[in-house]
Amino acid sequence: MFEIKLVQGWLLKRAVEAIKDLVTYAELMCSSTDFSLNAVDSNYSAFVSLLLGSNSFEDYNCEKSVCLGVNMNNLSRVLKFAGNDDIVIVEGDDDMDDMCLVFQSPGGDKTTSINMHLMDIHGHSYAIPDYDYDVVIRMSSSVFASICRNLAEINDTVLISVTKEGAMFSTSGETVKDAKVLCRQNGEEDTTTIKMKTQVSMAFSLSCVGFKF
Repeated sequence: MFEIKLVQGWLLKRAVEAIKDLVTYAELMCSSTDFSLNAVDSNYSAFVSLLLGSNSFEDYNCEKSVCLGVNMNNLSRVLKFAGNDDIVIVEGDDDMDDMCLVFQSPGGDKTTSINMHLMDIHGHSYAIPDYDYDVVIRMSSSVFASICRNLAEINDTVLISVTKEGAMFSTSGETVKDAKVLCRQNGEEDTTTIKMKTQVSMAFSLSCVGFKF
């Protein structure tokens, strides 16, 4: 059995809204130390992982590790009942067929409680594979989203190339011969960091890299 209370309920709403069109099902995992949402698309080409440590919650109680399967579109519909400033409380158990979500207004004058049916996801793996990546890029999500949104106006595919010069995002289309955005790591305190073992160049569908964030 677990019960968690998230004061910034909009975090969960925004995360679910961003990925619901990419993945159909997800697993919610609650342990003694953290709460996570893991999902993969039907083609196993995009993996999604959201991790919130127990210190992210006002109240966090988890007696044992729990894994629950949810339909992302259904979860998105349920979360629409929550206001952007509402407190979100989630309760669940491995032995339950439902998960309870409670939305409380900041002033405590309104409380909404919904029991959502769970999915049977046993036998499916939603964890991100533990690969030894040739390149790891860490950058601001707002910058990444802005680049992808802009390039999506030209084509639905983006080529990401990483060299010593930095990370290059590029595409082309019927009306634009070439569009490129170069992101460099200028210093240790820079918002963009690049760890590279070897040069990499790969094409991705913008529907998979999440230009809707």
